[in-house]
Amino acid sequence: MKQTIFWALGASLIVGGATWFARGLYDETFLYEGRFHVVNATDTEREIVLTFPSGNAWEATLSPSQTADFVMKKTGEGAIQVQSDGRDLGTIGYVTSYNNLSAIVIRRDSALFSQIFAQESDRSMEATNSE
Repeated sequence: MKQTIFWALGASLIVGGATWFARGLYDETFLYEGRFHVVNATDTEREIVLTFPSGNAWEATLSPSQTADFVMKKTGEGAIQVQSDGRDLGTIGYVTSYNNLSAIVIRRDSALFSQIFAQESDRSMEATNSE
């Protein structure tokens, strides 16, 4: 009797752990966790630096109207510091340990931040903006 309980509990833990791990892989792959899309919405080339609350930074030089995609897993929690051509454009948005697909638009004197959330009911996309 004790062996049956032991094996049932052990099997439950193994199946539960495998399910939890598989769900994590699914979320990371199909929900675009930690993915950022950056757009240079100016008519000049820009050197862009995004510094996250964790201290991790992303740097790129984007031509006019060029876009770039990147993944940042350890963002920390707080606002993103934005620099363009060495000029501070301020802080935008709010990131946490889990981030949905986020779009960042670099303008001449400011930047825009938007997170895109998938809705379960109709699978349409909804964006929330902050400046």
